[in-house]
Amino acid sequence: MRSERAACGMVFLGALLFGTVFGGALLSWALSAELAAASGDGTASPLGMGVCKPDCRSKTCGDNGCGGSCGRCPAGSGCHKNRCVKAPKGDPCVAMTGKWTGAMPATRRHPIAYIRGRIWGTAKACQARFHVSYRSRSGSQEAVIEYFKVTIGGTKSRRRAKLVCTRLTKVTSGASYSKDTFTGTLNVSLTRFRGTSRDTAGSTSPVYLNKK
Repeated sequence: MRSERAACGMVFLGALLFGTVFGGALLSWALSAELAAASGDGTASPLGMGVCKPDCRSKTCGDNGCGGSCGRCPAGSGCHKNRCVKAPKGDPCVAMTGKWTGAMPATRRHPIAYIRGRIWGTAKACQARFHVSYRSRSGSQEAVIEYFKVTIGGTKSRRRAKLVCTRLTKVTSGASYSKDTFTGTLNVSLTRFRGTSRDTAGSTSPVYLNKK
């Protein structure tokens, strides 16, 4: 009986010792992985659970791929395609001239709409022409063309823009669409617009535009 109890005791002590050693090693690895993630050295874990590796190669600003930043841009400039770009000098509409693409995400009342077109002119007569395509409730692909008057205000570090549709033409005969007004802000390099679209029927949705 005593020998059985002794054997059981040895088994228990062995299991306890193994758990202590293994648990300590696991805790040590977890702390090492945590420190590696915080320091950004991207060390892979021994159990195959890799740590995110920040990537700032050829980048001076913007996202590093792991939720961090590759750097900030100095005052008077902004981040565009992971490079610091100075605010354009002179006429803002001239700087915005070119091709733009974007979208208006889906809402309860409207499906997603895709935008492509051009902005051109000068600050005194800035204009835009956008092709807007979307899928109707019946599933058919519809499209319209909107012509906008563009007004640019604010400061170089925080530009505001308002695009008011002055004319709308249908590309597809079945298109049912109301004129839009886009109100929002531009980034420092005048290559990105973020704002709100409100049509003449009172519907609103976010709107995103990017210069190509």
